[in-house]
Amino acid sequence: MYPSIATYATDPQTGNVTGLVGPGGVEIPLGAPANTVIAFGDSMTHRINTIPTITALSRSGGVATATATSHGLGSGQITDINNCQDSTYNVRDVAITYLTANTFSFPCAGADGSTAAIATKVMLATNRSAFADNAYWVHLNSKLGGALHLVRNAGVSSNTSVDMLARYEADVLAYSSAWVFFQVPLYNDAVNAGLTAAQTISNCQTMLGAFLGAGRKVLLIGPPGITTGNTAAIVEVYLTVNKWCKEQAQTRGNVYFADTFYYSCNPIAATKGSPRTSYLASDGIHESPLGAQAAKAQACYDAIGSLIPRIQTLTTSNADNYGTSATNTNIWDFAPWTNTGGTINAVSGSGNTTGSTAIPAGLQVDSILSGAGGTAVYSTVTGTDGVGYALRCVFTPSAANDYIRCKAVTAVSSSRFTAGQKLRPKFRLKLTNVSGSGLKGINATVVFAGTVASTGYAISAYGASNADCGFADGTHTIVGPDITIPSDGITSVDFRVQALAGAAGTAVTVELERMSLEKVA
Repeated sequence: MYPSIATYATDPQTGNVTGLVGPGGVEIPLGAPANTVIAFGDSMTHRINTIPTITALSRSGGVATATATSHGLGSGQITDINNCQDSTYNVRDVAITYLTANTFSFPCAGADGSTAAIATKVMLATNRSAFADNAYWVHLNSKLGGALHLVRNAGVSSNTSVDMLARYEADVLAYSSAWVFFQVPLYNDAVNAGLTAAQTISNCQTMLGAFLGAGRKVLLIGPPGITTGNTAAIVEVYLTVNKWCKEQAQTRGNVYFADTFYYSCNPIAATKGSPRTSYLASDGIHESPLGAQAAKAQACYDAIGSLIPRIQTLTTSNADNYGTSATNTNIWDFAPWTNTGGTINAVSGSGNTTGSTAIPAGLQVDSILSGAGGTAVYSTVTGTDGVGYALRCVFTPSAANDYIRCKAVTAVSSSRFTAGQKLRPKFRLKLTNVSGSGLKGINATVVFAGTVASTGYAISAYGASNADCGFADGTHTIVGPDITIPSDGITSVDFRVQALAGAAGTAVTVELERMSLEKVA
């Protein structure tokens, strides 16, 4: 038998079941939308969002002040705090107040004083306004046409299955979702904590049973290959737990398994369990952007891709924006809808934009092309659907950190939004001839200007070089996080998409269309 901590909630007059009651009496409605997900796990999950490191944390009068270099958060944005020795600082769903670029504060009940990180761990915040390309979420959702919606990132870096067992009720079951994407924390269990396969399985079995008992579908996600800490005994633990995950998916309803190890490992490597080239980051533990896309996201897609209802999420036409109707939730007017009238700015560096033609109205482009061999040829072409328009650039980088970038000629005025609302950035990206191009990644940023400037990321690029780029040839639908508009005197918002090179290379074609900034709450 598997335990369930949920009970039924009923209407007191009719006796009809209205939902489930989770931990602390929180009612979990039945029938959560089929595309909703809570991601649960260790750092492999936590990295779905960017995670500022907190180097100092103190409290006075019920307000905590954190030091986190270049944290990127604005006032009113929501975060979680994790890995503090004094557990009263480990809060959830708190709105921060911006103090400086390196400090912020948040409400936090408890005694005055300070805290430090749990031994061997690091205090961290979760920046929910930024998705990172070195985790699977952006790439999986792209494969699914942007159909998934992340209700909550319940990953905590450095967690073992023991840590997760202590918090799954509060961090998962207290929230409503159709799915739990359950990353099994094998590295932390086997390498860092020395847990046996049987101990990991026992802990995960308890949590899996609780999720199923609460009516969730569960995608078990296995680990990638391993370099740091790789021994024959550790790999045997990985394989044993992987086998258990497969058995759960084969014998139990509503359980699925993404076998990342299969996609990530070099099957004939002399050291068993070693990853394929460039599939891991330099730490030998976590995925690179390439590994996140080609191994973990692909494993997840193969496991559940046919079960997720496809929802067309992109803006539909030139009628579908605020400029046409002030009741429209899309506040971005430049999708693009025309083929002329935009601005091609001068290049920074020795490269050039020779051969460029007209680009769409409302958009401007700029480029860093540091060497004479760098070129950026801009034009407007037919959209990927065969109708409408797309902004195209044939980009030949001359050196690392060359880039091309698209943004608005005039940023969107604050008359179209208010502080505390949420914006969801979306766009379609088509890439051709990535191999050999030197492309390292895609940055897509929502930039708020005002008393305090802050930035949210639809994608934050984390590739160390062009060798581990997470984007391949094809058409990608990108849906960013729900970005809370800060309350720091914001006067305008801009949406920028940048293709960034890790080295000189051959020409890559980048096409951008169907951009939107949707108010979602």
